[in-house]
Amino acid sequence: MGEVLRRISPSGLLPDIFLKGYHIGLTPPLTLDLRLVTFTFGFTFQINLLILLGIFLGIYTYKQA
Repeated sequence: MGEVLRRISPSGLLPDIFLKGYHIGLTPPLTLDLRLVTFTFGFTFQINLLILLGIFLGIYTYKQA
């Protein structure tokens, strides 16, 4: 949803505040090579203000139901 809003909204201060995201996770992914099998572990979360507002709104509506 945030990426769609980023594409259709004009540039300025308000879109920068709501749509600027932070990537949290393993970059580059962790690789474990056992000669016979190679495992690659990794995850990344992109967090921005709209995602946090959506999470809190979802928790609030869940508790109200």
